[in-house]
Amino acid sequence: LLRRRSKISSRGARSGGAARPPLHGMLLALAGLVTLAVLARPWGLAQRLKEESLRGCAFEVVMVDDRPWKRLGVDSMPYWVMAALVNYAYAARFAYAFRLVRPLIGGGSEYPGWNKVLYLRDRLEELEELAARG
Repeated sequence: LLRRRSKISSRGARSGGAARPPLHGMLLALAGLVTLAVLARPWGLAQRLKEESLRGCAFEVVMVDDRPWKRLGVDSMPYWVMAALVNYAYAARFAYAFRLVRPLIGGGSEYPGWNKVLYLRDRLEELEELAARG
């Protein structure tokens, strides 16, 4: 469903605006309430994310962008290109993987933000397959 654009030669790094639907604000509010509920529990997320519980984990910074890609000079870069550069530098600084993903679908009536969910689903399936192979 999604494809990665190209590889970047940094350690573990790879690369690859529509109107928001009316439910977008409500979904964001609901996500905030769920987060608060999890953090409010005695053994909530804050407790589980201690450093020792994260040893052996891999981290990725993921950006999904359906805007046209073209060569740009420093003076003509839109904010989303600069954001990708900042995110790439952050990922490199902490030895995280960086993925800039270009969706294969788009331009229709679907909200482009859902492409992030689709990418994460596909990526988790890929990681599960790798883990199963050993």
